[in-house]
Amino acid sequence: PIAGGAKVAVRAAGNASPVAVGTLAISTADAAEGAMKGKGVAVVHVYRDMLWSFGGRAVPNPGFGAEEVAACEGAPPPDASITGITTALASATVGGAAEDAEAHPSQDDGAGDDGPAAAPADASDAAPSGAYLEAAAVAKLSALSMDDLLVETLKNAVASTLTDDKLPLDASDVYQKHMQPAKPASVPMDAKRSTFKQVAKFFKAQQKAKLIGTKEHKGEIKVVSIDRSHPFFAQHAPSWPVAGGGGAASGKADEAAANNSELEAEIAAVTRSAPPKVSELVGPTHYLEKLFAELGLAKSTLVTKEEAFERVLFAYIDKAGLSSHHGQAEDDEEEEEETVKLDAMLIDSLFKVAGGQKKGTEFPESASLGDCESRFEQRLQAWHRVEVDGHEPRERKGPLPRIQVGAGRAAGHNKTTVSGLETYRVDPEALARYGRRLFNCTTSVAELPGKNVHDKEVTLQGHCLREVTEHLIRVYKIPKTCIELADKKR
Repeated sequence: PIAGGAKVAVRAAGNASPVAVGTLAISTADAAEGAMKGKGVAVVHVYRDMLWSFGGRAVPNPGFGAEEVAACEGAPPPDASITGITTALASATVGGAAEDAEAHPSQDDGAGDDGPAAAPADASDAAPSGAYLEAAAVAKLSALSMDDLLVETLKNAVASTLTDDKLPLDASDVYQKHMQPAKPASVPMDAKRSTFKQVAKFFKAQQKAKLIGTKEHKGEIKVVSIDRSHPFFAQHAPSWPVAGGGGAASGKADEAAANNSELEAEIAAVTRSAPPKVSELVGPTHYLEKLFAELGLAKSTLVTKEEAFERVLFAYIDKAGLSSHHGQAEDDEEEEEETVKLDAMLIDSLFKVAGGQKKGTEFPESASLGDCESRFEQRLQAWHRVEVDGHEPRERKGPLPRIQVGAGRAAGHNKTTVSGLETYRVDPEALARYGRRLFNCTTSVAELPGKNVHDKEVTLQGHCLREVTEHLIRVYKIPKTCIELADKKR
């Protein structure tokens, strides 16, 4: 007998090369007592999975095809037993279920073939291993192009979690909360790596194909309807989650559901694979609009501060020939500060102020380059852009705000407050909802004060600054530099 946990290889009937490797879930003695039914092998690696892709995509023999592994000439006969045990598993079909065939687990330490053989179980009575089926699904989805994977996960989501009662729903939420969990967690999916480039463009394409109905408002797209009668959805057999699954390759949301853990499911749904991309930008104020236009840049142009100096101020000075260099000192050979001749454009852009000028106001004919740089910088409008996978880029005036995590007291109780989440596409309501279980405290959400302020603040009872900060970094991939801790004890 072979003990549970032993390393084994699984091969298709009539093919000597293993199609998968793993460990015995139970001992061979227990398997024989159970009439060879149930899960026998915990699959670790299977043909055409991600490890196979990264390892060179080798094909062991001609029997290994793109869709299934078949018998190959020279392989042991179908009734041969490698370790004295023959188990009935599903045939090695990469794409999913196929006709049943016998497969033989073999210890990788080279155990002999002379052990007592157990009677083969009837293939019709044996249930395919859940881990095996999940590994096959991983292999199938990993082989898809990014465009096809987006389409496949949308169909899987429509067939499972994306029900009509959840509509209308933001396209970004459909992508993050329904399409991402509609595949194994080990299969990466990123809309930026597809030909669509953006989540919004993917949904627009599905709307154009009359598969879904969408509505766009202020750059945000909502999915408002799904044509479930369309053959695209009606004839689809979901590839995930697999029937009878539950092995180690399950997606995060499926593991949570299998373990009856709503908390894990909620956190899995918002977990990100990449940090947000943040950019601090500048644009012209009304003082600089004419100067930007002179260089062919629209007033809506947003660039970095360094680019603004190079593409606007310095470029205009060079174009108009306004730079004037004084000679070098004879003794120390140090350069004197560069001066700039001021024309009407530079005077209007850098020196004049809004409103009428006082009578007799005179402007200089030249100024140092440093003075021009300082005045130019003061008249730039600060902007920031935050890009999160699955969401449209968010551009707003002003410097990049940080997430504020503060500790304080209210009505004699310690509290932790979190604000500024919306900038980084973190839903305050969701954080408060699962936060009461994650941090074991009461939570509440309130709008921040202000006439035109729509952001919200999450309040958690107790001091949990460290826990909240670590959670934002681990789950939402928020950079530490974008989180500001503040002690507001009163």
